[in-house]
Amino acid sequence: RNQKCTHDGMNNIKRCGGKDRTAVIPQHGHFPSSCSISPASSSSSTSLSDTTAPLDFLTHIPFKELSSQLSDALDIGADFLSDSETLGNGASSIPEAETSIVLESVGQDLLLFLFSSVVVTLGSSALGTSPILGYLIFGALLGPHGLDVFANAKADVELGDFGILFLLFSEGLEVTTPRLRKLSNYLPLGFAQISLTTGVITAAILLGAPQFLDKLLPLDEGFIDIRNPTEAVVLALAGTLSTSAFIFPVLKERGWEGDDAGQAATSILLLQDLFVAPLLVVMPFVVGQGPTDFAAIGFLTAKAALGFGVVMYVGSLLLQRIFGIVAQTRNTETFVALSLLVSVGMGAVAKGLGLTDTAGAFAAGVLLANTNFRAQIQADVLPFKGILLGIFFMDAGSLFDSDLVLSELPTVLTGAISLIALKALTVAAATRVPRWMEPNRLDANDAVKLAFLLSGGGEFAFVVLALAEKLDVLPKDLGGLLTAIVLITMAVTPLLGQVASVASEAFAASNGEEGGDGTIRQSLDEESQVAEDAVVVCGYGEVGREVLINLGNSNHFDADDGIPTGLPRLVAFDTK
Repeated sequence: RNQKCTHDGMNNIKRCGGKDRTAVIPQHGHFPSSCSISPASSSSSTSLSDTTAPLDFLTHIPFKELSSQLSDALDIGADFLSDSETLGNGASSIPEAETSIVLESVGQDLLLFLFSSVVVTLGSSALGTSPILGYLIFGALLGPHGLDVFANAKADVELGDFGILFLLFSEGLEVTTPRLRKLSNYLPLGFAQISLTTGVITAAILLGAPQFLDKLLPLDEGFIDIRNPTEAVVLALAGTLSTSAFIFPVLKERGWEGDDAGQAATSILLLQDLFVAPLLVVMPFVVGQGPTDFAAIGFLTAKAALGFGVVMYVGSLLLQRIFGIVAQTRNTETFVALSLLVSVGMGAVAKGLGLTDTAGAFAAGVLLANTNFRAQIQADVLPFKGILLGIFFMDAGSLFDSDLVLSELPTVLTGAISLIALKALTVAAATRVPRWMEPNRLDANDAVKLAFLLSGGGEFAFVVLALAEKLDVLPKDLGGLLTAIVLITMAVTPLLGQVASVASEAFAASNGEEGGDGTIRQSLDEESQVAEDAVVVCGYGEVGREVLINLGNSNHFDADDGIPTGLPRLVAFDTK
């Protein structure tokens, strides 16, 4: 750039010289087999072709291509930026006029999102339904297959991804050390869910289940005739994944986070999240395309494991101290900014190391779960999480192609029902292994809950399907149909939560057990004693101690009042 060049007509090349170097540039865009870029001074000239390295074989392993491929694949919105060379290339700046247009379009869409958020929240509260369904419906109505009013759908996808980051960050804040140990108890069940579900769906496709259903229902043979094992495995892997964005809110709404079913669901969803990155690396090798190499896969795996392990260790040492320093300033804005920085920053670090950004955000939450700042961080992140999650759900709804669904309605509905049924039956079967093989085996009613909760599709299925289309494994029309099927199964997740609640209680009642809230009440009655007239003081500072002294000296606590022996009348918790 900004260098004077002279044209050599005999050799049909240009010679461009700057201050420090001289470059030989071919006229037709092809470099010769041996070329050099050297300093202008002849005394220090060195040719690249003359340089040898002791580890020459490493240059043939496509580390850079693989890392770039994985980074792009993990970014749900990366494909949407590929049509703009300027935006995709960080080395060049975006023109001011283009920047202004982009910012204006994003601002316009934000107004739509905020308006939709208010309407959806009020409507769902009035109807007593989950707001997730409302966001999906609004997204489908306003998206490119509906009214098409979004000004910049590509940027909206990137914005919505932050909602998932904050969701996983908030979930990580709930994982204290005891809960983390409990989550690890269900890792074998997680591996079983991934492997068994993939195998069952693959077998069902290859053994002719779609063709059998075609005899009973008016299905489109062009979409269901899948006989290539590679296509079947890719479809099974995409269908195996479940949706963290929909399941976690259901667990919170129904109070199942502390139940065995909720703990198992959380553990399996996190394992699926960690499974996505290596899956995207291995997929080109499985389909026989791309620069995938075993040495490169090993290198990326080691980089992700060791690098992220170092980051987690350093974070465990520094994060609490940093938050303590910021908290001492008593500046709310700085504390909020630090909370957002940690969640998004850890996601960026994890993505740079070859993992998903959501895994990084969850890990950041886990690091802060045992600190004194957990409750304040949760309160600070909550508004951002709610708004950005709404944007994500609307983005997901905008992918819903109503014309395709209506034209292929029997095929779409059959695919959605089949996916839910196969996943639910497989998960239920995986929980029924003998107790001697799995000491942490779920009870039957918890197994029913888990089976329904995990039976829908997941948001990372879109990433797997997009990569499969890039690799020419799946035709584009089939990818659109599968996207619609996954969206429908995600949308009915709140309904599946309701079905799980009813089915688990009915199952427990049929076996003479008391499920649901009854189990909790029975456990409290058997193991707990309740002091009906007691006082809890939150905080044991100067004011807390004074309150305790005054209450202790009052006549109110002199009488027994039927309080069971050994139960305290006054309790104080230190918040430090």
